[in-house]
Amino acid sequence: MFNLSDFTVNLSSYKLDAAQVTILDKGLTFIPSTRHIPYNRILDCKKRNIQSIKLYYSFKEDTQEYDPKLFRNLLISMSTWEPPENRLSIKAREITEIS
Repeated sequence: MFNLSDFTVNLSSYKLDAAQVTILDKGLTFIPSTRHIPYNRILDCKKRNIQSIKLYYSFKEDTQEYDPKLFRNLLISMSTWEPPENRLSIKAREITEIS
């Protein structure tokens, strides 16, 4: 047992550097935060997920096999095409109505 500071006691054999001890000294009330929220990335991910759901529900009855790990399929960039709303089930429309 090693007293690293007034607030931190190391009970393990792992050696902590000064930066790690400083963070641990802040205690359980320490909440790391970001300076920048990546809104564009969040919106892009949301759009991609909604598109994936629509494609899944649109083609789930399709019997054609598709293996995304095949080499010829690895080099294809993601399409921006989305199926028309009338081709989607009611369940798919409800899921993708998230705004």
